Amino acid sequence: MPGLRRATAASLVAVTIAIGAGSGSVGATAPIAWSAARLHAYTATYRITRNGTGAVVGSERVQVTLAGAVARLRQTLTVGGEVETDSLTLAARGLALKTLAERLAAAGQVVSIDATARGRALAVRADVAGKREAFTMAAPAGSPWIENEALLVTLAAVPLRPGEESIVDDLVVQHDTIARLGLAVGKRTTVRTGAGTFTCLAVTMASLGGNQTVWVSTGRAPVMVRYANAATTFTLTALRP
Repeated sequence: MPGLRRATAASLVAVTIAIGAGSGSVGATAPIAWSAARLHAYTATYRITRNGTGAVVGSERVQVTLAGAVARLRQTLTVGGEVETDSLTLAARGLALKTLAERLAAAGQVVSIDATARGRALAVRADVAGKREAFTMAAPAGSPWIENEALLVTLAAVPLRPGEESIVDDLVVQHDTIARLGLAVGKRTTVRTGAGTFTCLAVTMASLGGNQTVWVSTGRAPVMVRYANAATTFTLTALRP
């Protein structure tokens, strides 16, 4: 998939989940356990700031809706002149990915990605600036997996307990890459944001691309409150049911 990689390597993908060079290790072996009962409908807005300077570089809007046995997730990420929109459907039971539609406008290019889950594989069709490609991504057997664009939101649907460790395979369609993530749950901590003050569990995600941390609120309606990678931090600014 060289065409797809070239079109997105310097784009929003690097701002969200970074899979590139870095340090990190995956020591856990127990598979992650999704709990559909923890998934709920909400709309959340995040401010994106650059680490070190605190400069605001963009925003993200996340909307989750439930319709019977299907959960729908829509994300819009805006950084500078780049806009990425992701629309996904997940089976409410087990949170298995069903479909993905991704649109990215960056540096004068338009990238379109559509994927449909077939068992443990994704059938992907991509259009990169008019060049069409098709390929299949197969997740490794023996562990749960999730498509990258749904990872941070669906982490809130994991029954998290301090001190626990687990693994999940992260399918990054934009790079035709599968990254095994080790998840380690830390202690409860208080996180203050523009949307209020939340009691959270900090989940460290370790991969070959280095460590990232997501703070997930506790309680009956958990959401991602904050997320930080090596370059940027996403902080919740508004939340409504």
